Amino acid sequence: MSRALGAFALVLTAVAGACTTKPPAVTHTIYQYSLAGPTEDLRAGQAVERSDEKARLCAALVGPFPTVADVKSSTASARTCPVSVPGTVVATGVAEADMLIGRPIDQQLLVPPSAASGYYQLISVVAFGLADTGNSMSGAGIVHVTAP
Repeated sequence: MSRALGAFALVLTAVAGACTTKPPAVTHTIYQYSLAGPTEDLRAGQAVERSDEKARLCAALVGPFPTVADVKSSTASARTCPVSVPGTVVATGVAEADMLIGRPIDQQLLVPPSAASGYYQLISVVAFGLADTGNSMSGAGIVHVTAP
């Protein structure tokens, strides 16, 4: 009898566990950058020349704009770190990355409480090397900020 009760309790626990709802997963946009490694075989003891192993990463929020069309027609563009373009509401500091290691870098971009509602351009820059040599890439997206 106790064996039957134990089996019943086990089945009841499994059924109860299967019926619980899981909280929805929180998702967010992840921006990733990487450089391709050597494409040919390497020899033991060989020195591999890499001039682009260091990079600076930064981001900024520019706006507000009343419509998405206004964001798209804006001319805000950044090619250096830190980002400094007209209309910048907040910008991250410069994070240095070693591109050969490939370790993730977290940067927080805190939207200020005083940010007006509207559409904003989110600009991100990867500047290769530790000096402004013009070797960089940038991207932008549109985000909507609402009043608290």
